[in-house]
Amino acid sequence: MDGKKDEALKCLKIAQNAIESGDRTRALKFVNKARGLDPSLSVDELLSKVEAQSQSNAPTNEIPSKISDDGPRRRVSTTGSSASASSTASVSYTEEQISIVREIERKKIITRY
Repeated sequence: MDGKKDEALKCLKIAQNAIESGDRTRALKFVNKARGLDPSLSVDELLSKVEAQSQSNAPTNEIPSKISDDGPRRRVSTTGSSASASSTASVSYTEEQISIVREIERKKIITRY
């Protein structure tokens, strides 16, 4: 049981350092982790410090929430749709490159069967 208590104390130290550096989310993470490792520890004081810090400095180390949590996130293309971008791009290959690719594909088909 001492191992878990030692780990919980380490988590509390990390949380304290995070509070001092202004990283609210990291502090909350490690306070909750310490509570999970050793429920007998008093973490209420640190939690109140984190809450006081969050009230005094509203947006600390937090990303503005423009993303809805309705489903999986998707990347937004800056050039429009990727299908139209790939079809409009002109790719030029040499005849030698084309023949090498065709030969490789033919050999792959032969070795499969």
